[in-house]
Amino acid sequence: MSKIVNASETEVGSESKIGKEQVKNYLDKLDVFKSPGADEMHPRILKELTEEISEPLAIIFEKSWKTGDIPEDWKRAKIVIILKERKYLTNSKVLANRLSVILTKSVHSDQSGFTVGRHLSDNIRRTLN
Repeated sequence: MSKIVNASETEVGSESKIGKEQVKNYLDKLDVFKSPGADEMHPRILKELTEEISEPLAIIFEKSWKTGDIPEDWKRAKIVIILKERKYLTNSKVLANRLSVILTKSVHSDQSGFTVGRHLSDNIRRTLN
């Protein structure tokens, strides 16, 4: 499994604790009118089960945060940032910058499109040569 690193390539996870109350806070803020995500769990179900699932989720998140191990299912998720209003621009840039450190190490060398520092012309040259 991959280790989680920050922009300066140092491992993260030893300074913060993810607790049940923090998870409950996020679950309480879920918009029940949104569609399910990649996990196919509807936000209404997650919100209604906040009391029952917040502690197990906190344990999973804390373990992942401390060890840097990411469950395989999380690696397969598709992350798409859709800007709907100007206020999301800053948040999406911060998220994109943080994820780029991890994702560039995980992307196959043949992936060129939408990858920083790689161009489609590189793949064409490789194919022709």
